[in-house]
Amino acid sequence: DYETVNEATTSSSSTTSCCNGKENWLCLQCGLLLCSRYEHGHAKLHWEDTKSAELEDNTMMSSPLLNNNSSNENNASCNGDKKEATGHCIAISLADLSVWCYECNAYLHHDSLTSLMKRLEALKFGSSSCGGESNHDGDEAME
Repeated sequence: DYETVNEATTSSSSTTSCCNGKENWLCLQCGLLLCSRYEHGHAKLHWEDTKSAELEDNTMMSSPLLNNNSSNENNASCNGDKKEATGHCIAISLADLSVWCYECNAYLHHDSLTSLMKRLEALKFGSSSCGGESNHDGDEAME
């Protein structure tokens, strides 16, 4: 959502007070802007906290006390319908525009990220009036 990205990258209201370093990550789920694991680790803690909350929600939903029918068969089917908890696992670095998945413990490269990446590049580096690629210093890329 470009509006969320615009707001998060131009406003300090979504950044915690101690996450004003050079390495901030934008949560692509909720738009929080938090520092990297090499600063204070708040982006990673956000993922861990949201995953824990999802796991707790899943546990609460599968509780036999919440089911009208407490037969083992009903509980088994209820447990099988649980959504896997991943938390807010995908974030983008505003330093280098890399996309990281905390759940996979890997960088992500996918076609579905192309429009978002182009928008973030325009916000970070400005729109290029000439059609050539930029090396992010404002100079044309060498051919």
